[in-house]
Amino acid sequence: MPPLSPADKLADPPPPRVAADHPGVNELFAVLAYGEVVAFYRLTEEARMAPDLRGRISMASMAAAEMGHYELLRDALESRGVDVLPTISKYASALDSYHRLTTPSTWLEALVKTYIGDALAADFYLEIADGLPDEVADVVRATMSETGHSQFVVAEVRAAVTKSSKQRSRL
Repeated sequence: MPPLSPADKLADPPPPRVAADHPGVNELFAVLAYGEVVAFYRLTEEARMAPDLRGRISMASMAAAEMGHYELLRDALESRGVDVLPTISKYASALDSYHRLTTPSTWLEALVKTYIGDALAADFYLEIADGLPDEVADVVRATMSETGHSQFVVAEVRAAVTKSSKQRSRL
């Protein structure tokens, strides 16, 4: 049997391969939840690098969205009978290490890291969501939503690299 074309996959998606009550769903929600907490603190810390109030406010808005995503995941975990803090704490070492090793040294580096990191994570988790039951996938998709506010990053970086060949080469 030949592989399905992308159009065929959209027309008749395969059924989810994981049950909604699979323990792996709790782990997925937990790693996402801890990631949202880390993102909140990362964004608030990196906002201090902003050269102006507009940049600080934009980063603070992004941080607020990340905390909202955490709360969505926390509620989903609690509704599944999960003790949230011990469960998400299992992922602290790995995610904290990643952010420690990729600490930006400038405002523009912080913006690029935010934009690329968020996009990569969203692409990855949205791809996973496609194989999950609807009620689980909906939580993952909601967590990965509200990324439009990061468009200010594109404008900031574009303006900086247009003005400075040094910044253009660095980034």
